[in-house]
Amino acid sequence: MNNLLNTLLEEKEKLDKLYQMEEQHRKRIHENLDTLTIDQIKEMSLEDKILLRETFLLSIDDMKIREALYIEIRRGLIKENGAAIHYPFLNELTFLTKEQIYEFDGFVARMRNLNALYKDLAETEFNNTSQEVAEYDNTEYKTMELTDDQWKQIIDMLVEHKVGKCMLKISACASGDTCWIDQTEYEKVRSGNASEEEKEEIRSQVEEYRKFAPLIQTGLYYRLSDPSKEEYAAWAFVSEDQKEVLLNVVMQEIHGNMTVNYVNLQGLKCSAVYRDTETGKTYNGAALMEAGIPMPVEMGEFKAYQMHLVGEE
Repeated sequence: MNNLLNTLLEEKEKLDKLYQMEEQHRKRIHENLDTLTIDQIKEMSLEDKILLRETFLLSIDDMKIREALYIEIRRGLIKENGAAIHYPFLNELTFLTKEQIYEFDGFVARMRNLNALYKDLAETEFNNTSQEVAEYDNTEYKTMELTDDQWKQIIDMLVEHKVGKCMLKISACASGDTCWIDQTEYEKVRSGNASEEEKEEIRSQVEEYRKFAPLIQTGLYYRLSDPSKEEYAAWAFVSEDQKEVLLNVVMQEIHGNMTVNYVNLQGLKCSAVYRDTETGKTYNGAALMEAGIPMPVEMGEFKAYQMHLVGEE
């Protein structure tokens, strides 16, 4: 027993020495980072700036240095790759600066699973970028307000390139898939220029909305996935009495040899049996939460699925 204790004490002493060495090394890194100036960052190559950000960003205490590093990297990437990396068509928005397009491009890529993109949200994104650049360059900052025509151009562009499928208002179609409502359709109805086919489509959208509105408004909302890490975005509304469920799933990534994705529901009654109102299939509540429900493996961009379940004792 004494030999074992001595061995453990020796190992602990070695680890303590390593920890002290790491702390000294970390302290030297901090001291060097603290001596950095904005002018030195400007003189660095783009590769060195990116390496500095990826390796030591969280260790830089000076917020001004962090902001300068980010702005310099952004400008380097714009010069090297263009303002819009994810969605090149955004470069056609000539009323935006390159910095605004770069940030909006990243914003759309990050937030593409939002149910709606609002005008004031976009304006905030553009103004934050403009203010940041103006402060860095010591120039005058002017608040930007999007005109109706500019906002329409942004929305039309997102819809045309099918990015709007995850950014605009969402409603379920009779087919069970998801349709993406372009505000211009409703404007056509108001002006009397909509075709009978467009009017019928809007009627079905309104009916679907009315059908599920009480559950969406009063039910408990559950996020069932992390869209930044998983291949799908899933969320559900569950009534407070646990007798009704509205599950929504959007497939984000489609690729060859895909495995089946199982969505685990939350907030159900374990002993209840839930019936799919469209197919009539039944599922045990505990099984839906523990094992999950399989999603179809289909080719196609941003396939969307909606399932309405009703609990039966």
